[in-house]
Amino acid sequence: MLSQSFVFDILSTQRVIYLAKFKFYNNQFLIPYLKNDRGLPYYRRIVPADLRHRFPSSVILTRLFEKNGSLATQCYKLGQQHSELFDAFRTNPNAKLPGDKRAVEALLHKYGLRAGVGSAPIPRHQNPYHKYSETPHLDDFLHYYNERVEEGLATNLDADAFKALSDGFPALLSDAKRIYLQDPREGKWRVSSESYWDRLISFKGDMPLVSFTHLLAREYKDTRSAQGAKTQTVMKELNILKSGFSKAFLELGILETNNPFKNLRPDRLGKDATKKPSLTHDQVRAIISAPECENKNFALIQMATGARCSEIAGLRLMDFSSQLKAITIIEYENRTLKTENSRRTTPLLDFGLLAVGKCPSDDAVFFPRYSDGKSVKGDNASANINKWLNKIVGKGITSHCFRHTLTTLLREADVPEDLREEITGHSNQKSSANYGEASSLERKSKALEKAFSFLKE
Repeated sequence: MLSQSFVFDILSTQRVIYLAKFKFYNNQFLIPYLKNDRGLPYYRRIVPADLRHRFPSSVILTRLFEKNGSLATQCYKLGQQHSELFDAFRTNPNAKLPGDKRAVEALLHKYGLRAGVGSAPIPRHQNPYHKYSETPHLDDFLHYYNERVEEGLATNLDADAFKALSDGFPALLSDAKRIYLQDPREGKWRVSSESYWDRLISFKGDMPLVSFTHLLAREYKDTRSAQGAKTQTVMKELNILKSGFSKAFLELGILETNNPFKNLRPDRLGKDATKKPSLTHDQVRAIISAPECENKNFALIQMATGARCSEIAGLRLMDFSSQLKAITIIEYENRTLKTENSRRTTPLLDFGLLAVGKCPSDDAVFFPRYSDGKSVKGDNASANINKWLNKIVGKGITSHCFRHTLTTLLREADVPEDLREEITGHSNQKSSANYGEASSLERKSKALEKAFSFLKE
């Protein structure tokens, strides 16, 4: 990444693209859309001729700041956003320019108006001009608008403001995003949901909710598949968007409108999934006999429980019971679980207990580098464990393989399916209700001993 402190100058000015040259020792780097204006960096993009009627100016000029990262990265991101926006305008004439709403509000405010007041006459007792008009508050704006139309100078902004007077603003995709993300949950769910909505908005622009049809939703689904997204990933994305539309329709009072994502699913759902391999007995032994380190402790606890990587990364000391010799996986603060059934208590075998004993006991969590007891860095943990596993058992094995491995070992040990799923958190924890907590843990412990019985050979 280039430092902001390096001197840059304009290499050339073309009709569409500004190019700036960075000097770094003997090397030169060209950065599109970067402009040096009296020593200050700007992003400069000329609007294509066929789209200039959609923008307030023929040139997009944005000031860049060091606190937002490297100049090259900022220019790249802005350039990508505007390229997507240009494409959206060309494919969908109804696509809205970000900021149009604010521009319409500003124009109406100039005449003392706001959206939706055009159909509301001033009451006679409050209207000093009732002899001439029921809506004298609109006169100045209507005079301005009619004059612009007669002279052929009316812009899309003028037309939008005129329409907004009586109709108000239509609910946009960005409004559905805002409503959906009012959910107080944090963490990976929020990051993923935001990215799904941003991707949808960039697809055809920030268009009205009621204009986004089932046909467009199908086109979006096919586009995501064509981009190489796995069908399970696309299905998860479609479910989030469907839920967002339903929530927005309800909150905004949009009635008799079918959800565009209803009954929509990718073709051959799940058929393209890549099955994770299970570890062999020798690979399990290799991990147990590996040199002592934090990664080994992490891997052993995950292997002993079949838990997800993020579930182990977020373990707190209070989640471990030395009396029961078990850990409990629950939600807390900003740490969320994948499903409601993920909450569970799992007993530990000897190699898991040894790993727990070697973790630091002077902190609130087992792995401080991945959790502060409030939130969890599951992706960081996964990357580090995967890198360590490649050194110990070779490539192709990841932290998620522990989950598949335990399921395989339990199945090969003839452990009933319902008990297998309770151990790994795939189903409701029914054993506690049927057998009692202690008895339930004993059943799980015996099942795990059968699954790892090969270690005693």
